[in-house]
Amino acid sequence: MNVAASFNKKYVNYAIVMLTSFCESNPGHNDIFIMHSELEKEDIDKLSAALQKYGADIFPIDVSKEISNLNLPVSEDWSPEIYYRLLLPDKLPGHVDRIFYLDVDVIVHGSLQDLYEEDFEGADLRACHDSNNTSTLDDFSDKTKEMLLPLYGEEFPYFNSGVLLINIAQMRGKYTFQTYLDAMEKWDYKMDAPDQDILNYIHHDKVKYMNWEEYDLFARMAYSAGWRYEEVKEKNKIIHFAGAKPWNFDNTHYEIERFWWEYAALTPVYRDLMENFIEYALTNTYLEDEAIRLCNENKEFAKAITDLYDALSKLQASTKGN
Repeated sequence: MNVAASFNKKYVNYAIVMLTSFCESNPGHNDIFIMHSELEKEDIDKLSAALQKYGADIFPIDVSKEISNLNLPVSEDWSPEIYYRLLLPDKLPGHVDRIFYLDVDVIVHGSLQDLYEEDFEGADLRACHDSNNTSTLDDFSDKTKEMLLPLYGEEFPYFNSGVLLINIAQMRGKYTFQTYLDAMEKWDYKMDAPDQDILNYIHHDKVKYMNWEEYDLFARMAYSAGWRYEEVKEKNKIIHFAGAKPWNFDNTHYEIERFWWEYAALTPVYRDLMENFIEYALTNTYLEDEAIRLCNENKEFAKAITDLYDALSKLQASTKGN
């Protein structure tokens, strides 16, 4: 199978975990295409060494020339690498007819072979509804609704761009990076989720939807909805750690994150990941701040209850007096 990812030097270790999960769950030969603009030979060698036992071939694709002169919208949450997937039809070699694109923060823990071989039935890509299919129109900005409502209508089946099966054979020559850049200009560059908004805009009528519970389960949302490790293991093949990451300590953690750490333990970077996590745990004030916040919040609740009790007592006394 073919699989692509895009990331910078900061995410090399996390990419190793994701790609290890893919190779462990999908044995056999896999070609892995890395879209990047800053990785060095030592980074690529590190990836290759980590995946060598799986027989995977790594193909780095440097897109620095294509993006160097562009002033694309970025933020703390959206790095330049989110746009690199839009270059896949331009940059992939001619023999690649289809490819998985996977965000670095996903874990693959089931075979994707049957999905990979399915007929696209004329679609440009296969994708899953965003945010466990919980989004409503109220969740989107006025600009997003302005641009997408005429295309999607009130049903608004907005898809997530972190897990895609892309029909490269159909898209090659039909869509170029310039296609997406022109669309961004039409949006006045006011995208909330830049690459995702644009992919929805361009491919709205050429999407074949996959089951999000099986192929793009948002881990924290699933946990909040009552899903637990065993249920995920039985029903799901791709878990998406959108938002808070298992490897960071500035958030609360939960049972489903075990999947990420189980695959991390199979990599040569596991010790580094654990040491970084422990350092986070020892130096990050998130839990302390949360404890103080909850303590203060409980004091406010306690005072409100006491005030209410006093008011009720006074009311009861005055009622008896009358």
